[in-house]
Amino acid sequence: MYRSPRHPESETFSISELAGMFDISTRTIRYYEELGLLHPKRSEGGQRIFSKREKTRLRLIFRGKKYGFSLDEIREMIELFDVDPSGKKQLRRTIEYGREKIEEVTERIDELAAIRGEMERMLKDFEERLNKTKDNSEVENR
Repeated sequence: MYRSPRHPESETFSISELAGMFDISTRTIRYYEELGLLHPKRSEGGQRIFSKREKTRLRLIFRGKKYGFSLDEIREMIELFDVDPSGKKQLRRTIEYGREKIEEVTERIDELAAIRGEMERMLKDFEERLNKTKDNSEVENR
């Protein structure tokens, strides 16, 4: 667990500490806050104070993005835990979204395989044409 150098026993983080942990800009974190994905507290001076919960949410956001989920889908999955701390609703919805994503990925793989096959056939055709052209030019040069 990361601990703030200023507060070794604390489980809170500044925006710059979180940005450093995730190798992102502070602007990205503020954007997720604007979208309602993160809810940091504020210090008396107005600085954002992020809890371990916010750090976990940020990790879930990046995991969701990695797998192609939209920010709206990610928000829904994260907020379901707030509604049902048992996590059952969140898990059910995540499974539904996950199955949809697997279908999308499978379709994309099939499309890419078809494109690859088409490109391989075209290249073979071009190579055959080139070889015929070489053969013809050799005959003409004799």
